[in-house]
Amino acid sequence: RRVLFRSYAACSTVDATYPGVAFGICFMGSMVAIAGAFERKWNRAMPLLAIAVGGTAVGLYLFSPDIVIVVNVACAVVVAACALAYAHRRIGGLVVPKCLAFMLVAAIPPVLFVMGVVPEGIKAQKLSLLFGEEAARLFPDGFFELRSALSEIAEKVWKENPWLGTGLGTFGFDIRFNATEADWAVFASNQTGALNGWMQMLAERGIVGVVFFVAPVLFLLWTYVLRAFYAVSDILSKSHRSFGALVFHPVCALGPVAIAAVAACGFYDHSFWRSEIMMLVAAMFAMAGSAFPAPKKADDDTLTEK
Repeated sequence: RRVLFRSYAACSTVDATYPGVAFGICFMGSMVAIAGAFERKWNRAMPLLAIAVGGTAVGLYLFSPDIVIVVNVACAVVVAACALAYAHRRIGGLVVPKCLAFMLVAAIPPVLFVMGVVPEGIKAQKLSLLFGEEAARLFPDGFFELRSALSEIAEKVWKENPWLGTGLGTFGFDIRFNATEADWAVFASNQTGALNGWMQMLAERGIVGVVFFVAPVLFLLWTYVLRAFYAVSDILSKSHRSFGALVFHPVCALGPVAIAAVAACGFYDHSFWRSEIMMLVAAMFAMAGSAFPAPKKADDDTLTEK
């Protein structure tokens, strides 16, 4: 178990798929849940929310490389800002300071856990982003040279098999058949990932595979845009263009932000291929769309009168 933990926490660029991305999506969701608990006065849920915030934060920290952590934390801040704006408008009073204080308290246990339980080698690697000699560096040494060479191979393979690709899980073989001696000077001996999930998907699945992969997300996107359009139109027509009324439940922002985070990280890795991450994104996007009121249909009597 210790070896497995270290292999996941090392976040190497050989395969470039990280379970921490799933924790990052749940971390965003916990920001929304905090505002909902304060709105509904679910005091008994507060300890569970503290565990959710702390646990997902630890998972994101331990099982993601630095750049993925930065992207997910930035998106969580956006979602938290939407949640605080919603709470302030619906509840008012001191709810925003209370939410911020709760987030601070929820952050203490995971910090203590990381500092007390996580091995020193992992902590030194993770804290180097803030306190190490390479504090301003988000990417490993030679990352861009490695990524450029791998992307060139992926592009070449895709152009040779544009529609169906070479098959799932075959990019490791594509590297061995197409890499030059100069490439092997920067590649790991067991390199299998392209450090560009979108390009690797094209190489392995082709255009047809990519279309099938994104089709469910496009359907959810269409539903989301349609509901958002009708909701905004309805509010503006009733409130005489009062844009202050356009403060929807923060879960409405959760879906698009989660997809944006995963899609952005796809230019670094191919974690979004993982089934748990795709299910999380789809579920949150579906919830985001359903949070808007459904478009109202005119009654048959009204249509007859018209």
